[in-house]
Formats: sequence, C-alpha cells, structure tokens
Amino acid sequence: MVDAVLHPALESFPGHALWKREFLGSSGVFSVVFCAAVIPHIAAARDALEIFAIDASWGGTRSLRSDVL
Repeated sequence: MVDAVLHPALESFPGHALWKREFLGSSGVFSVVFCAAVIPHIAAARDALEIFAIDASWGGTRSLRSDVL
C-alpha cells in the first residue's frame, strides 16, 4: 500500500549522502507515498485524524495532549 517512505536517514532517500555528511541525527518527521489503489481511501483516513496541541513533556517520550483543536 506504500510506494515509498521519504526520510533523509533512509539510504533510499535522494539526499541521504548530504544528510549523512551534514547532520548527526534525525527527527521522526517523514512522508509516505501511497500506491494508486489507496487513493480512494486517503480522504476518509485524513478526516479521521485529530489535531491536538502539544504541552511540555518534561523529557518524557510521549506528547502530553492538552486539548483537541
């Protein structure tokens, strides 16, 4: 269902060599390229997502959800 995952830390990423030379680590932000069969379902999946504000986690591994926007 996924054609590609775009993240500079992946060796398959077009700018990986530049990223590896210039950076010491990476973030959890990435993009996904879906295959054509998934396209009819993307709008429903997007509409099911919630946007929430992130509070300080005080060093924890989870986002503290203060409210849903």
